[in-house]
Amino acid sequence: MLPRSYCFFAFTRATSLPKVFDDALRARKLAEADDELAQAALRRAYEENWLDAQKKFGKAAAERLFPRLRKRPENDDDGN
Repeated sequence: MLPRSYCFFAFTRATSLPKVFDDALRARKLAEADDELAQAALRRAYEENWLDAQKKFGKAAAERLFPRLRKRPENDDDGN
């Protein structure tokens, strides 16, 4: 028979596991949301800089200074 303290420890570990999992999942989703917000801010700043360059130097110079961004394909060949 298992000691009583071991049974209590196993029970508390089993009941707190879903909370740990939920906390980890919540932290991951928050990090992904922060990343998306940072990417959006970067795109907005890039676009504003492109527009400023277009006003000052013309469209051709703005294209050279700030080339159009293209999305990367979702399925990378290197497995990342």
